[in-house]
Amino acid sequence: MLPLRYFHLTWIGCDCDRWCASNLPSLFLFSESFSSNRFYLMVQHNQVMAEADRRSASSRFLAHTRENGVAPVLEISRYLTSFLLPSITTCAGGLTTLYLRFFWETNRFTYILHCTRTWEGQLPGLSDQLDDVKIDWLLVQDVFNETDTTGVPLIDFIIRSGYKDKFEVVEGTEPVLRRTTAVHRAARSSRSSIYNNIPKLFEIYDFVNYIDDFDFTHFHIACTFGCKEVVEKFLQLGQDVHCLAQKSVDPPLHLALENEHKEVVELLLKSGADPNLANKDGLTPLHTVCSTNDDYHLANRETLAELLLNYEADPNLANKDGSSPLHVICNKHGNSNLAKILLKTTDGQSKKVQVNAVDNFGRTPLQIAVANLLPDMVDVLLDYGACVGFVFPTENYFAEKYTLKCTLQAIVFPTMRIVESLERKGYKMEQNAALTIMNSFAKNGLIDESADIDECLRSDEDFASIAKRQLVGSNLSLFDFLQLPHEEAEKVFTCVHYDEFTSKISHLRSESHKAYIKYLCETVTRGFFRDWALKLFVQKNPWLPKRFYEIFIRPLKIKDLWDICMAATNKSTQWLAAVRTDNFDIMFKNYKKCISSST
Repeated sequence: MLPLRYFHLTWIGCDCDRWCASNLPSLFLFSESFSSNRFYLMVQHNQVMAEADRRSASSRFLAHTRENGVAPVLEISRYLTSFLLPSITTCAGGLTTLYLRFFWETNRFTYILHCTRTWEGQLPGLSDQLDDVKIDWLLVQDVFNETDTTGVPLIDFIIRSGYKDKFEVVEGTEPVLRRTTAVHRAARSSRSSIYNNIPKLFEIYDFVNYIDDFDFTHFHIACTFGCKEVVEKFLQLGQDVHCLAQKSVDPPLHLALENEHKEVVELLLKSGADPNLANKDGLTPLHTVCSTNDDYHLANRETLAELLLNYEADPNLANKDGSSPLHVICNKHGNSNLAKILLKTTDGQSKKVQVNAVDNFGRTPLQIAVANLLPDMVDVLLDYGACVGFVFPTENYFAEKYTLKCTLQAIVFPTMRIVESLERKGYKMEQNAALTIMNSFAKNGLIDESADIDECLRSDEDFASIAKRQLVGSNLSLFDFLQLPHEEAEKVFTCVHYDEFTSKISHLRSESHKAYIKYLCETVTRGFFRDWALKLFVQKNPWLPKRFYEIFIRPLKIKDLWDICMAATNKSTQWLAAVRTDNFDIMFKNYKKCISSST
């Protein structure tokens, strides 16, 4: 790639014999590519534009190029330096300057002209010199130009010249609106830096609602990018607020909502936009608002949802999957505030949210929230009447979005909070649900070797020091908490204490931090495992006295409790062998001795 070359030129003129200084405001030189045989040399001179063929030897400019090929950048540079500049230097007096910039990139002129910030005198009348196609091409080149850092972009120059897109209607024919403009190309760009040019382009394309080959109209684009004045002007000109003819594109209201342009949304609704109109995928405006996964934008979505509900949006309409907006919230991001707005705003109204609605897969919002481990969402749904008599998610669906790379605490604490919330509302957990939860914990490492917290306190002085200083109760240090027997520790630490217990240990070395978190996970789940191990043990071995169950079960570690649950649910008659250890036999013999002596 050749280096960039800039040429500082003054007012450039052209007559039949030579280049000279005259009262000409502009020179344009551009080419689509070197594969093309044409370029355009535009010189504003008494309303005349010269268009030259690149291969034409009669062109005064091209006479200085190689006769059998395209002029290389360096050769053009030499021509400008040796021929143009000498005749320009005599034209002094502070006249306005131009920048002609040539550079080579993958055999293309990617951009040629750049105007200065100031322009003295009358601007050129571009509409007299170029047709719409050529100006469209110029605008596209300028919109997609990333390298220019000086002066004023060509798009600004064209706006200042007063150019407006012309729409000609031939009498007796239908007007042709099918045309891909620079507005369409800018809107479909993947580079966000280009989007800033869209409002500028609408100053040029300010009248006709052109449609590209994908049925994307200028009105759609104005709604997408929040150009309120443009939207308002189109509506005043009689534009259909729904764009029903373009069914392959989302309705304008959806586009404005998706991009969170509140003023445009409100304008469309005031202009009669249907808040319940579904797009081709069956999504209503409320579905669109509830579909975001971006925490940064959730506050805006709450405002938009409230706005739609105030315009009588129906919160119970379902998409193709049978999902209501409430299903979508539970399945996407679990924004409990957004769910609360839906439920609270419609509470007591005729269009009250059906909190127990079932989608095409038989799932209620509560079931989805449980499966996605959304404890705050579960609490909101339960507060607004969600039925706890639901089918607990199956093992292949429960915590599906969490992978093995997910931290153990991200599975354990939300799950245990959900269990507590459900049971407070009268939920009676069945065996399959309990096994689903335990297996999920096991898959994520909870039943692996138990955390040796005593060893961490001995070997990690920083951990021990922090534990002695940090209070986790009115008179209890973290160090003392870690010395408590398991059952006493379970009374002190619950799910709601997680932040308090972990706020000052984030900088610990990885081994100690991991062991400490594992210990907290064991503490908060041990009671759950113990209760179910005891229940399943009794079911399989009803002949043993209840006191024996408690003596045997209570001291066991998490893995032993899980083994009992797994073995007890095995239909094999050998289940008891799986939990018979030397300690078990000793305890069983001692228990029989106690029974014998007491009788």
